[in-house]
Amino acid sequence: MAERTIDSLFPTEGTSEFQLQMAALSDGAQTSARNVIEQAAADGTLNDLDLDEVISNARDADEARENAEDLQTEQAKAASDGDYDKAKELSDKAEYELEEVEQKGDDPLAAQAEIKDADYDQMDLENADYHQEIADDKADAAVDAAEDGDFETAEELSDDAADEVEVASDYGGGADEVEEAEDADAYDQGVDETV
Repeated sequence: MAERTIDSLFPTEGTSEFQLQMAALSDGAQTSARNVIEQAAADGTLNDLDLDEVISNARDADEARENAEDLQTEQAKAASDGDYDKAKELSDKAEYELEEVEQKGDDPLAAQAEIKDADYDQMDLENADYHQEIADDKADAAVDAAEDGDFETAEELSDDAADEVEVASDYGGGADEVEEAEDADAYDQGVDETV
């Protein structure tokens, strides 16, 4: 078998079989596959690469990244709406997708950093959900106190509930994070939001 080279995979004249396979990939997957090829060439391991696996890994990692970004957009919206339990569930799912990006993508270190961010999101969302539950309990207790005619206690409990909602909101994040997630998702899909 002839020695495999970058030029044989990406000839300047004509088209290689590998290029035809690459053409079926998204831009992101093509970039990932090209990075794997170039790294193997630099390491002297290009002949050892399973090119079919390079293509399938690039495709899988790109799909997983898109899924993760969609889930992160939904997560940010859920957190903005105060549904921290749902936001945490979506963050868990996004982390699962990012783990596939780590395993099959061309930049495992970047994927690991995103997984770590997802872990921190989940901790924050757990705290947000905890404080929201306290707020709900205090709000219910305030209603009960008011119905019993104890308006001073009702006011105190209502203030406490408002404080807990604020703490939950701080943990859960705000509308800016929703906008950032939507912007990132739109950028990846090539959407021009200025139109």
